[in-house]
Amino acid sequence: MIELKGLSKTYRSLLGGRVVPALDDLTLTLARGEVVGVAGPNGAGKTTLISLLLGYLAPTSGSLLLEGQAPRPWIERHGAAYLAELIAIPGQWSVEAAMRRYAVLAQVPAGRVSERVETLLRDFGLADQRGKRVR
Repeated sequence: MIELKGLSKTYRSLLGGRVVPALDDLTLTLARGEVVGVAGPNGAGKTTLISLLLGYLAPTSGSLLLEGQAPRPWIERHGAAYLAELIAIPGQWSVEAAMRRYAVLAQVPAGRVSERVETLLRDFGLADQRGKRVR
């Protein structure tokens, strides 16, 4: 079950510190197996909603639970498939840290993460870039 109660997310504009609402007081309950589409114009909050559901963002107010759990722990345990139109990796992450995080999300067993990351760094020709920040 997905349960949203009074879910809101606001951002501060880059210029002037103006508060920009992305979602405002969204309440919704979806039962297991229920299929829902999210549609709307640019700026309607679709990507913000998905980012909240995946645990990439925290709500400004309200609550969000996936089968009674916070989004990030639920996603890490059960997984989720999502391909964003634009992929934004936090700029403070190193190449290796990003790959380790994605290995966890890809459900690579904890004891094999280092081996898998090393293999991919080598296969992608990124071994000498491992400590550089991603952009």
